[in-house]
Amino acid sequence: MLDPAIKTFLNERRLLWLSKKIKGNITPEDKKIVEKQSLEAYSLHNWLFLAAQRAYQLSASTHPGKFSHPDVKINPIIAKSGRSADGFLRSGNVSVIPDVYGNAAALDVYKFLNLRLADGETIMSHLERQSSEIKAQFDLPEAIFNTITAGLFAIKKTEQPIKNTSGKLKQVYFPVDAKTYHLLSILTPSSLVFKLKERINSLRFSLHARTACDAQKNNQFFAGEFSEIVNLTLIRYGGTKPQNISVLNNENGGTAYLLPSMPPSLFSDTLQPPKTCFFESYLEHTDYQDIFEAWHHQKMLLRKNKTAKAKKAYDQCIQNIIYRIADTVWQIRQLKAGWSLTEAYRHLPRYQKFWLDQRYVHKRKIWPNYLVTVKQDSTGWFLNQYTKILGDRAFNVEHDERKQIYALIDRCEEALR
Repeated sequence: MLDPAIKTFLNERRLLWLSKKIKGNITPEDKKIVEKQSLEAYSLHNWLFLAAQRAYQLSASTHPGKFSHPDVKINPIIAKSGRSADGFLRSGNVSVIPDVYGNAAALDVYKFLNLRLADGETIMSHLERQSSEIKAQFDLPEAIFNTITAGLFAIKKTEQPIKNTSGKLKQVYFPVDAKTYHLLSILTPSSLVFKLKERINSLRFSLHARTACDAQKNNQFFAGEFSEIVNLTLIRYGGTKPQNISVLNNENGGTAYLLPSMPPSLFSDTLQPPKTCFFESYLEHTDYQDIFEAWHHQKMLLRKNKTAKAKKAYDQCIQNIIYRIADTVWQIRQLKAGWSLTEAYRHLPRYQKFWLDQRYVHKRKIWPNYLVTVKQDSTGWFLNQYTKILGDRAFNVEHDERKQIYALIDRCEEALR
């Protein structure tokens, strides 16, 4: 009995072929003839004979040159690297199948070879070990079976020696010693590129990630861990015809991710801790003008219409200001521990030294009382800055609203801790 995966594969292609042949003005008699032709053309035996003849138009490769330039012509390369526990995403350390490039019209042959049968193995795997299961599926005489297998395996042209590179590839001069160098041709490890994309998509769009994002968006508690990758860049290969580059490129819509590779941000050369009060001398009100303006606007809206949506936007502005302060705190904490012990910082309030200097990171976990003062001073700074930035436009902040602001800052305690 024909495996369901093979049956579905052939039927999908038969229906696609029929959709091109059967037009609106076809007669019922002609339609029957065309349908009969489709059943013959897409029977397993007939399709296999043609597939074995077309397979040579494709080439398996771990590093296709077409990712650098679609007109590159080099021998297919399959890198065989050993596994090593070095922590790198590289050839040998990740289980991937080779990519395939060539005539786009023959890509269905590669897809067929990678179909997983009912036992979980691919057709290619079965053919490589000449399994009795695949022989039963093909149901061909031994000689014909061997001929078709050899034809299909033309896709794996791995024994050809690499004779030359191409001027369309990226070249790098790599020094060997003072007088000599190697000229290296840079190729894209497409199987790894798209394995990386698969892992990133899983990290960003899995059910777990979506649940965590929704909790964060709605300011709700989330028990599990949540990770994200920022500053991703999307790169495209092949333009409107990704199938002309490779199979994996086509399956991924011609897009892949580039991770950020900028040098780390170093604060020690330019960042100086506050020498007096963190709030009064360090936080420039001009850095917060935009967000205080937004909060003032939300206050006006809330006075006119006290809806839940307006209240949420009002609260969000306050929290955004506190999170921006927290970012500054954590920048200072990147400095070398113990900076607050020097004479230059003798006028800095003691609790702020405790709060800002990583020398006290362990003590902060044991003695969290400093946070009460931090939140009180944050509230005072918040109200002073609002009045300073808005001037005559500022509304009076009553006692109850001061308490609400403090309560919102209190909810942001983890960011300030």
